[in-house]
Amino acid sequence: MLIVASIPLVLAMSVALWQSGNQTHALTIDIAQGYLEAGAKELSGFFSARKSEINAYAHYPLLKSMDFQSIRPLLIDELTRHGGDYEKFIMGTGNGSFYNTAGGNPSLGGLRSFDDTDPNAKPKTIARRDYWKMTVGDNEQNRQIVYVSHPMIPYTTGAKQIVVAASIRSNGNIAGMIGGALPWSNFEKQIHTLFDDIIKHRNWDSRFFLVTSNGFYWYHWDPTYVVHLETDAHGQPVLNEIGEKVASVRKMGLSGFRNDNLPYFQRVKKPNYC
Repeated sequence: MLIVASIPLVLAMSVALWQSGNQTHALTIDIAQGYLEAGAKELSGFFSARKSEINAYAHYPLLKSMDFQSIRPLLIDELTRHGGDYEKFIMGTGNGSFYNTAGGNPSLGGLRSFDDTDPNAKPKTIARRDYWKMTVGDNEQNRQIVYVSHPMIPYTTGAKQIVVAASIRSNGNIAGMIGGALPWSNFEKQIHTLFDDIIKHRNWDSRFFLVTSNGFYWYHWDPTYVVHLETDAHGQPVLNEIGEKVASVRKMGLSGFRNDNLPYFQRVKKPNYC
């Protein structure tokens, strides 16, 4: 009789524990979602501020002249004023050649080249970069476009970065673009601050990743998922047909993508779903 009488109590306790576990799980998910939404808003605010700054530069009358020798002192001063927010400023021309505040080839009027000390060096190009194509190359309607690039490996420094770029319009036409290169270390530090705040205060055994709207990884605990240089069997960078280093990145559901300095050119033939 005691056992029979205990059965309803045991069942009631089991149901209560089950419901409590579900409620705890749901509450934990809600808390995590709230933290992530707050982090997303903070990141959105960061990039919105950078877009506003770069867009303001694109409207400067001096920049509309595309005379980089006159523009460079202004941009150098702005680098100092921003206190490390930008690694360098990039000015792209209508044909994809470019200047930046990190150097240039005097014999080519300051354009960046494969060897800035060689008067006969071949100019480098950003014509395959997503930020140039969005703001200049594919901008057939001559619109004022502000764009945040995918993470990339720059031609001049080899360090990962993100470029915020804006079209430069002159007399109704696209004259070129101005871009600010955001150091990857600053972006990664901001990501770690957001994620650490969630983990350390909640003691959650969690890992985070950040993807674009089309599924490309911006941040992942495995560095091979984020943009990186391809290397050969000897550990040397792989070069494309014009001598530029090839970078790869991963996309959700696919094993790997090759950048080849195009906007994330698909290399894999068979999806590796995970």
